[in-house]
Amino acid sequence: MPERMILSQVRQMVEEMQALNKKRQLLMSISSPLTRRLEIVMKMQLEGEEKAMREMVKTMQSQALLEKTEAERLANVTNSEANQHVQEKVPTSSPLPRLK
Repeated sequence: MPERMILSQVRQMVEEMQALNKKRQLLMSISSPLTRRLEIVMKMQLEGEEKAMREMVKTMQSQALLEKTEAERLANVTNSEANQHVQEKVPTSSPLPRLK
């Protein structure tokens, strides 16, 4: 009699485990495509962010180049104005005094 009770309990546990395994397989069959879709969406978002970052870097490099060019232009203008002032102050052809 106790053997039959033990066998009955074992059968019941096996059936419960099989039912849990079927539920697990069902969940896996449902979640696997969802997981793949989520991975695809995340990959697309990352690619979009990478593209935006590359564009931002290009824009910043272009801005830096424009600022550098403008600074060089201003430096050249300032230098040419300074040279012009120096030339205006230096007499062009004044006779040197004679030494005796």
